[in-house]
Formats: sequence, structure tokens, C-alpha cells
Amino acid sequence: PITPVGVGQAFTMSEAAAPAAAAAAAAPAAEAQSTKVTPAAAAQSTKVTPAAAAQSTKVTPAAEAQSTKVPTRKRKRKELPPERQRCVMQGIEASANRFLRHTSALGVDASDSAESAEKKNRITQPLGARPPNPNPKKVECAPYRNPNPNPNPFRALDLKRELVRLKAAGDMDGALAALWRGREASVAVDKDSYGFILAACCGTDVEAIDDGLAAEAVRIFKDAEIAGVPPNESMMTSYLRACCHVDDIDEAKRMVAAMGAAGVNLKLRSLRPLLHYYARHGLLEDCVGVFRDMQRRGFEISELDYVFTFRCCCDAEGVAAAAREGHFAFLFGEFREDVLRPEKQLVWPVLRRWYEGHGRGGEVQVMRVDATGWCAATEERLRSVEPTEEHRAAIVAKLEEYVKVTVKHRRAWDRFHGWLERANRAPAEEKKKEDGSRAGATETDGDGAGEAPGLKQEQRCKQKFKQRFETAGEEKPKAKAAHIRRREFDTIVDGANIGYFRQNFKGAPKHINYHQLDAMLQELRALGRKSLLVLHRRHLAKNLMPEWAEAFIRKWRDQELFYIVEPGNNDDWYWMLASITYTRASPVQMWVVTNDLMRDHHFQMLSQRSFNRWRERHQVYYDLIGSERYPRVELRPPLPYSHRTQQLERFVYVPNASDDEWLVARRVASRETNSES
Repeated sequence: PITPVGVGQAFTMSEAAAPAAAAAAAAPAAEAQSTKVTPAAAAQSTKVTPAAAAQSTKVTPAAEAQSTKVPTRKRKRKELPPERQRCVMQGIEASANRFLRHTSALGVDASDSAESAEKKNRITQPLGARPPNPNPKKVECAPYRNPNPNPNPFRALDLKRELVRLKAAGDMDGALAALWRGREASVAVDKDSYGFILAACCGTDVEAIDDGLAAEAVRIFKDAEIAGVPPNESMMTSYLRACCHVDDIDEAKRMVAAMGAAGVNLKLRSLRPLLHYYARHGLLEDCVGVFRDMQRRGFEISELDYVFTFRCCCDAEGVAAAAREGHFAFLFGEFREDVLRPEKQLVWPVLRRWYEGHGRGGEVQVMRVDATGWCAATEERLRSVEPTEEHRAAIVAKLEEYVKVTVKHRRAWDRFHGWLERANRAPAEEKKKEDGSRAGATETDGDGAGEAPGLKQEQRCKQKFKQRFETAGEEKPKAKAAHIRRREFDTIVDGANIGYFRQNFKGAPKHINYHQLDAMLQELRALGRKSLLVLHRRHLAKNLMPEWAEAFIRKWRDQELFYIVEPGNNDDWYWMLASITYTRASPVQMWVVTNDLMRDHHFQMLSQRSFNRWRERHQVYYDLIGSERYPRVELRPPLPYSHRTQQLERFVYVPNASDDEWLVARRVASRETNSES
């Protein structure tokens, strides 16, 4: 029997096995004694009776069939290549080490004798010596070397699993104790384990760090440096949070400089701890400096960051009043652009503190405005903050930059630009033809679709489209071309968003809901709006669109301006560009009917400030109530005024995201300039 032993030994033979070994050694002598035969016994054994001879000559059919079987040839055992032998040996060593670790945990112990060492050598070397390489040109692999030469069997993988388990259970004290026990046992902790425990200590918010955990985080990072583990960006950021929490700002600034020297890309979470540290200690100049650095790097500053900067303006000491008010005016102006509707419980208290304190004597009240934006208490009307030409140009530039690297068919996008240019021409610039249609219409969209012209492939697609939806021999109405070829529109309809509204239930069809889209277009026509329907071509595919939907397609082509987006393009790009670049004068405001929250990555690539201005003034939300075949449409167009923070001549108006109340503060300082457009 093989008995498990302690660390340093693989296997050994117990003392109870000694008698069995002695018996095995005496077995050959007993076998030789049993093989001795006397002459009398030999003569007796050679006598054969006639009955026995006859009996022995009988052969049964089963025995005869058994004897005719061809003996199978045993396959020769194939010698493993040297690389495979090393892998097998590594697996045997790993299994032996795991066995030893578990047995030592059970308290099993034994002396390291010569017999156990010999047994270990026999077990760990079962394949013999490696044969020489028969091919001298082949480069041999380097011999296997254990990356962790530490003989302690407590592995880093087990420590990592233990840390994850304790952290998931909420036992941070147990996780830290397990880490330091492993380090005392000389366990080589990897980078992932250090980063995990550091992030667990520091969290994601500077204000939520515990004092004891912050001190432990500093100790852990120092231990990683001593162990020679190269830190990554996550470890450095956690260390920055810990240093700022324990007020070691010099070490935090040294780490930021080290990250820049090492080529690590600084993120918003890397600079936020410094901003919060300076804000907590009232260091206004340093706080504003970090804020400007974050803006210069293109980071999106959060609402909480602005709250910290406002607190710093209130708590700053040793700063002239003019400098303090100048910094607040700058920060508040940036806040109006980045945060349209702030949280009441987070922002209002610090703004109330600023306008009421510091000897300013400003009045702060909570008021409401009517549907037109008129405030009866202040006798001022809120404005509609429209995106300027600079904002529009910034959105278009970002959109073109994104489309340039992602679009598959650039020519379709370029043709849409030309289509919009012709749509922007004034009616007087377009000569009317004799039949009443406009010369500005494309020469290839006589079938009624506002598709991009010029390519033979598109002409073939339109020809197939006509053959499918028009009956042979049926004449085309003459009044159709005159109506379809209009290029004026004041409403853009996101066809896919409306068609897929409430279509995420089990068993829903793969195609869009054509009844919902038709109900939306009818509602807009009843309101006197001129719609541009943008729809991807895949929604008109034969294998997707049912036959009964052909009537809707013909109706939309006859009544509305219908633009079909070619494959390889995103229809969101098209209605976005059309809503921004369409500049023809219109008595009504441009609408974009969609419930898209625009949180996709391609919307995040746009200029956020300009994009927020555009969305707040032009996006129209909707709801469809009732059955799917006959829904009732409810539209929520933009308000006559901008529901966002505004700074007028005498008062400052700050909304909130939860209700229609406004925080209204009187402006008493002439240094605060009005930067609203």
C-alpha cells in the first residue's frame, strides 16, 4: 500500500508492506521446489488408457471453429515524442503536488526516508530518458523550467480564487487576511490578483473609500512594487484614489507623472481623484487647473464633478472675491452646456449655498413656469436655445469622420449629400417643367421613391420594384409625379424605430409593423407636417416583407417623400444628417420623430455638447396606444422653450430631472456674463 506523506515527499511504503515484500521474495524458491518430479511419478503420468485416448481425439464443432480463428496482431506501443513526454511529466508533477498539498492539509506526516525518495523518483520518471534527436536540423525546444521555483505548494491560482470568493461574500477583512497569509508563505501573487484586491479596497468613488481600506491599498501597492509586479492603469488609478484619500497628494502627483512618463493613457478616473482632493480642501486654483486639463483631454465631466467644483468655490479661503466669482462664472457656464437637467438633491443645495452665502444676498426661490416658459414671479420668459451654426458644423464633422471609417458603400452616402443640396435650393431657383413637376427632381426617381440617382444598379432595383408593385398594363396617375417630386420637408420619420416599437414579444414577426408606421404618417399629415420617411432597403426585401404590406409601400411612395437607404449603410446617419443640414426656411420647427435614446457608440462619437442642444430642440418622442393594426398616436414635441439651465438678464433658472420645478436665483454680481445664444 502507498501512504500519503507530507511536503517534500511523493509516496512511500509503510512498514506493514515489509512482510508482503518478504513473501514475494520467497515465492521463486517455493515455485522451484514445486517443479521437482520423481521417476515413479513421471512413469505414472505417461500411462494413457485407450478410453482416455479416444476421448482426447474428439473435437467439438465449437472448438474447431475456435481453432480456425486468426490470432490478432498486437500493436506496437508508439514512443511518445520528447515534447509530449515533458508535458506528461509536468502533469504528473502537478498531480503529485496537489495530492501532497491536500494530504498536508489533513495533517498526514511521515519521515523523508531513502525508500520514499527512491519511490518518488520512479513515479516522476515513468518515461525514461529522452532519446536523442534523429534530425539534427530540427531545433530542439528548451527544457521545461518551472516559472514559480518556490517549493511551497500553495499556488497563486488558489489564492486568487479565495480572494474572489471572499470579496463576493462581502468579507474584505477575510480577503486581506488571506492575501497576507499567502505573501508570508512566499506565494507569487500575479498582476490580476493585485488589481482585483486594490479595486475592491478603493471602489469607484473617492467619497466611498474606508480609511482602513485606503491604508491597506497603499500597503498592497507597495508590496506589488517590492515583488516586481509591473502595475497597470487600473492598479495605478486605485493607488491614486487611496493616496488622495489619505491626503498624500505628493505621492498622488508623482504617480500621475509616472503614468505619463510610462506612456499610460490617462483616463477620467485617473484625474478625478485629484479634482475631488483639491475641492475637499478648498484649493480653488488647483481644482480649476485639473478641471481645465480634463476638458483639454476631451473627457466628459460628470454632474458629480461639477458639484465638487461648486463646493470648492464656496469653501475656498484666501482667494479674492473677484477671482472666486470669475471661476464660478466659468464653471457654471460649462455646467449649463454639459448638464441639461441636473438632479435636484445633488445640485440644488450647493447652488443655493453659493447664491445665498458669502455676503451676496441673492434671493433663491423654487418656482414654476407655464406652458410657454413665462415665469409670473420674475416676469421673464425662458428662451429656446437652438444649436448655432458652429454646433451644427461640429456634429456634421464628427458624423463625417465616423462614417468615413465605418461605411461600406461611400458612394451612396455621397449621393445623399447631393440629394440634400438639391433639396436646399429655394423654390424660385427650380424651374418647373411643363407637366408641373419640378426640375430639381432626380432623373431616375420618376417611380416616386426619393432614392439616390445615377447608378445602373439602383436603376435596376427600381425597375424590379415597379414590376413587383405595378400591375401590367395599368397606367400611372399623372398627378403622382408632381406630388412625389417635392423636396420640402419639416419632419423626418425614423421608420425602423417606429416599425419595431413594441415588437420585442415572443413570437413577434421579423418584419416591421407597417400598420404602426402608416398610422404615424397619417397623424403627421393631419397636423400639416411634410414628412421625409427614411427606411432601410432590407425592410422591403421579398423574403421579409409580407404581400399585404405592398399596399402600404405604394401608398407611402404616392403620398410622402420616401428615401430608401442602401445596404451597408446605417439609416440613423441619414436622418441625422438630413435634420442638421436641411436649411430651407420653414415656418415650423424641424422634427425628428423617434424614441431612440441615442446611446449607441456611433452617437457617443458625436460632439456631446452640440448633440445635446440639437436633441433637446428637435427630437419628438411618441407613444402608440391601442391595437397593433389600429394604434392611436401620441406625440410629445419639444417645448416652446428649452427645459435646461438658463441664465437671463436678472435671474438664473435651474431645472431638475424629476419634476417641473425650477430653482430661481437673482443675479447680483455684474461679473457673471450671459453666454446663452
